[in-house]
Amino acid sequence: METSRSLSLWDGSSGLAIQVSVVNSTSVTCPGPVILEVLSNQPLPTNTPLTLQFLSRGLLTTRSATLNADYTCTPHDNDFGHYTCGADGSITCLVGWGGDNCQTPTCPTDSCGVGGLCVGLGQCACKPGWKGESCDICIPREGCRHGVCVNGNDCVCKPGYAGYLCDQAAVTFEELTTSAEGYNGRDEESVSDDSRAHVATNNNTPPRRTVFKHTAKF
Repeated sequence: METSRSLSLWDGSSGLAIQVSVVNSTSVTCPGPVILEVLSNQPLPTNTPLTLQFLSRGLLTTRSATLNADYTCTPHDNDFGHYTCGADGSITCLVGWGGDNCQTPTCPTDSCGVGGLCVGLGQCACKPGWKGESCDICIPREGCRHGVCVNGNDCVCKPGYAGYLCDQAAVTFEELTTSAEGYNGRDEESVSDDSRAHVATNNNTPPRRTVFKHTAKF
């Protein structure tokens, strides 16, 4: 018996998502009981009906049962979360995870720079325009001549220069100087000190569980 492996949205506008899996076995002897586990992203009312359709000897068969709520916290280290359970039903995220159901990867503040995204424990994926092990090296726009890189794949002109690639002399009329916007007068080294500041990914919000388990026996 094949079942889904992740929460899938149920037809409708309620936002309900469920996942069904077989508890006792992937095959049964007919006649015989089948115990299903239903995970949902919100509590379901008591005695919610569940209809099961399956093929038995080539014939489509339909059976109905009611769900029994079982909201006991179950530890997970898979697609449904990465946490352990406390006696009061609270959850504690495993190292490297945070957020609801502990499904959001986190990285130490010094492992993923301003140009990176934390995608796993100690794993940093660089945004376009950034490189380096910690994604803290800004890549200037190709052809940039008299400018510096600040936000990745850009070219912020130094004083006295203008243009898309900062390759044109800025025009001066009396005391008014026209130059590219955004340059703050710092050279590349001083810009890098600020722009490469590490971003903390730790979230002080306590993790919470949003997956609820039910069982049904046919």
